[in-house]
Amino acid sequence: MKTQMKVFLSILSTLVLVLVSVLGAFASTPAWRAAAGNVESAGNDALPQAAACTKMQISNPALWFATDKKGNVYPDKIVKRYPTGTTVIASGFEYNCIPKNTTIGVVYYYGGFDTEPVFSDSHKESPDNKSGVFWWYIGYEDGSPLPEGDWQVEWYINKKLASKGEITVGGGTKDDIEPLETEEATEEEATEEEEVTEEEPSDVEDIWDFGEEEEEPVAETVTVQGKIIDGKTKKPIADALFVVLNPGVGMQEWADKDFAEEDVYTGAKTDTRGQFTCPKELERNVTYTVVVAAKGYQIIVAEDFIIDEQQEDPVVLTIKMYK
Repeated sequence: MKTQMKVFLSILSTLVLVLVSVLGAFASTPAWRAAAGNVESAGNDALPQAAACTKMQISNPALWFATDKKGNVYPDKIVKRYPTGTTVIASGFEYNCIPKNTTIGVVYYYGGFDTEPVFSDSHKESPDNKSGVFWWYIGYEDGSPLPEGDWQVEWYINKKLASKGEITVGGGTKDDIEPLETEEATEEEATEEEEVTEEEPSDVEDIWDFGEEEEEPVAETVTVQGKIIDGKTKKPIADALFVVLNPGVGMQEWADKDFAEEDVYTGAKTDTRGQFTCPKELERNVTYTVVVAAKGYQIIVAEDFIIDEQQEDPVVLTIKMYK
């Protein structure tokens, strides 16, 4: 076995090239589901409103709105931090009006404004003299959770930067939701305070729980994501490969088949922050072989990787590699 391992390590560079080829589809740009929307707010005086709109003014910094897994956006609920497991995020802004020939553009980033954009789009809007709230939501097309960490957004009006903002995905609670304050809303709250009525359940709970009620059975499949770092320096390793083989396929068998593509169940490549998310969920109580490889580092092989009912979804891993 030691001799076999030495031989295997000697062809690590070749293996990495093979894995890059096998995981080409996984490492490509993710497929996004995204859409823009807006709602008029006649009682909103946060920004000046013109009788004949000649200039669009928007709020800065950008706002972030509560969402759900179906892609619904709740523009009356502002989010300060999204919870773990969030599948859709939505940024936007308040505006005074929309003049003729106005194009709104959005750019989303993950990990900093100095990184490559993960999503960008633009849309020409119909003119409107009324104020309102505009948003653009994004999420993976397959509905998988978005990576935890800092997300950024930039808003452009006719290709000119007009607003920007940042939000963290992961760790959010119901306390991180607050209503969007408008003059109309303030008047309604004052009226409600004068009336003594029994408090009704808030729909915020329905949004923030993402349907995960205690009586619901545990999902049979889970998303695997995490971070791969240098075990000595603790720095993230970019372009590291996390490969999950089909159940019943071990490392030796895969090597004997020259690392056949059909033996790969799922996999992912880390970004510049060392983070990855497997596009295909893993089944609970099924044993998989996991291979982690990065150029210049010792390969990691775990042939008894299993997820039971006690582990939360998503499963978040921190993997240390050594040279």
